[in-house]
Amino acid sequence: MPKVKDALNGFSVAEVHSISGLSMPMIDYLKRHGFLLPSYSSADNPRGRVRYYSYRDLLVAKMIQRFRDTGVQLSRLKIAAERLSQDSFWPDGESPMHGLNWVVSDGSDVGFRDYDQLHEEILGNGQKVFAFVLNVGELVREIRSNIPREKQALFSMAVGELQFASIGEGKAA
Repeated sequence: MPKVKDALNGFSVAEVHSISGLSMPMIDYLKRHGFLLPSYSSADNPRGRVRYYSYRDLLVAKMIQRFRDTGVQLSRLKIAAERLSQDSFWPDGESPMHGLNWVVSDGSDVGFRDYDQLHEEILGNGQKVFAFVLNVGELVREIRSNIPREKQALFSMAVGELQFASIGEGKAA
């Protein structure tokens, strides 16, 4: 079994489990099916390689767990997970595009709205009903508050080079 090093800006499967609430078998399932791909993995050992998830990956995991808890089918979450995983969604590495963004679902479809769109759809000419609404900014704050203090200093939604705690181990895995 590969040795897990203490990454300052990466999270092991066990840490993702602890922070997101997803079970470790579910995290593996999500990886195999392309919902939650680790941002970092060691290339020197293709079989049994250590996977490290980024802060952004934690957000995707937390979103998936929240929607699964409310009964939204996993297959409906793939597009939202892919979008949250893209660099273009996090242009400054910290906040979602166009300010405040929401991930919304009526129980079958999942999509993104900015504040103005959500407000217009709720109060506009047609009645829209969203059974589940997640505030992306609030999820980011929740994740940040639940990670160890030593990992908070490097918190960013931009995926950079993996950094390790021990001196001499600071190269990407």
